[in-house]
Amino acid sequence: ETLEERRRQVLDAAARGEGARVDYRRELCVHEQFEEQAGRSGEALAVEQEGRRLSYRELNERSQRLARYLREAGVGVESRVGIYVERSLEQLIGVLGVLKAGGTYVPLEVGLPVHRIQYVVEDAGIEWVLLKSQGMSGVPLSGVDVVLMDGAGSDEQWLQGYATEDEDAAQSSVEEGGVGRTVGPENLAYVLYTSGSTGVPKGVMIEHRSLSNYLAYASQEYLSDPVVGAVVSSPLSFDATLTTLLSPLLVGKPVVLLRDDERTLSELSRRLFGSTQAWLFKITPAHLEALKYVERPVLVGEAAHCVVVGGEALSVQLLGSWKGELLPRAVFVNEYGPTETVVGCSVYSIREESQLRQLQERGGSVPIGRGIWNTRLYVVGEGGQLQPPHSVGELCIGGAGVGRGYLKREELSGERFVRDPYTQETGARMYRSGDLVRWLSDGELEFLGRRDDQLGAELGHGA
Repeated sequence: ETLEERRRQVLDAAARGEGARVDYRRELCVHEQFEEQAGRSGEALAVEQEGRRLSYRELNERSQRLARYLREAGVGVESRVGIYVERSLEQLIGVLGVLKAGGTYVPLEVGLPVHRIQYVVEDAGIEWVLLKSQGMSGVPLSGVDVVLMDGAGSDEQWLQGYATEDEDAAQSSVEEGGVGRTVGPENLAYVLYTSGSTGVPKGVMIEHRSLSNYLAYASQEYLSDPVVGAVVSSPLSFDATLTTLLSPLLVGKPVVLLRDDERTLSELSRRLFGSTQAWLFKITPAHLEALKYVERPVLVGEAAHCVVVGGEALSVQLLGSWKGELLPRAVFVNEYGPTETVVGCSVYSIREESQLRQLQERGGSVPIGRGIWNTRLYVVGEGGQLQPPHSVGELCIGGAGVGRGYLKREELSGERFVRDPYTQETGARMYRSGDLVRWLSDGELEFLGRRDDQLGAELGHGA
């Protein structure tokens, strides 16, 4: 192998690691895109949970009332607002209301120990918390303003004083020092806390423009016909939930929220196997494994669902039992992505039985594929060298999905969110994932696990 041949291999691998360049309306924030869709969809169903329903108009109105209330209470651009509400209509109203107010939402998972909630509240500097009255005991309320969400999804009189005749015209602006400021795509949409390997939670800061890129991709790739809507079965504190919670709202399709209790798995099974329509689901491999043993209405599901799998490595064996036996007409998408680069940055889709057979011949885990829109994937070796196919390296992720960094963790942010030396874009950064990968001959990316400390130290030079 000559130096020139290796150089060509590296350039080819780098080229295949770049997702399609697509205009995703980066000038608009997520809630502004929802507002536009609400104007088009009007009385169409937006969200449903066990018979409780809101149309696009109603969801827009309720979240707009909350936004006005929050702005009057002092919430401004990038003010961090905690959401301590179980999966419900009220939770979705809360997310949209905080974004419309210009604020940044911080999920507080219902049921976590109070000391863990307190750590997040204090670390994030949360001054407002949305909750229901039955959740009052789960959150340390000292120094925090409470916004009760009881009735937000059902009571016509909820925050009636903040309703106006023109609720569709959302104004995501705040007064600060007498100067009007408007939240923009460069502002934070959410801060999500992950425990990481140390067990100490750290807040990942994600801007509207990064979230918009992912949601634009998901809404087009996962929600095209015949998929009629999405089923949400995971918590807001798990960023993968945004695939099913927000993507449908940008294209006028309904969101179905499953209850957040011991019945979730059985209801999820019923939706997967009992539906004749195609729906979008986002599920972890662990849940796919558990679902195999849950009672289901039929032995084999006939719907052409889109099942996006993420959160951990997906084995070919597990995929085979689902695509080959349980849901043969479904499209399965293996989606990889750290929280730091917004939900998913690379995907591998399995549509045909022939693809499954090829994977089964190879065994192991399902590839994580190629980059989504406006995303660059690099396999980086020692000294910051880009790696050719079959050579192992650390996956570094550049492009639209790269987060701002870790809240109040400047040193760690500087280590993991670094300058992107492989692009001509001014000021471009990339995220060092710490995951080991390699390019396969067919141009797909294979996940191999976490790097060890020694290799990590070597990779640090020049990257």
